Amino acid sequence: MAEKTNKLYRFPKSGWLGGVCAGISYRLKLQTWIARLLLVLLALFTSGSFVVIYILFWIFMPKAETPEDYKEVSD
Repeated sequence: MAEKTNKLYRFPKSGWLGGVCAGISYRLKLQTWIARLLLVLLALFTSGSFVVIYILFWIFMPKAETPEDYKEVSD
């Protein structure tokens, strides 16, 4: 029996700016607004350097493209 991998994807259709926070919140089983709030707080308290990390996530996180990926998020 094949196990499903818990890969980190970004969900552009569910997100505001590329779906990074939507993917992180899905992976950590958080509500999306909590992930967005943490992003803003980290960006403020790290003098904006966390914005660079967010951009790197946006570039290197694979985008969820199959309907099965989105079905999991909506369930």
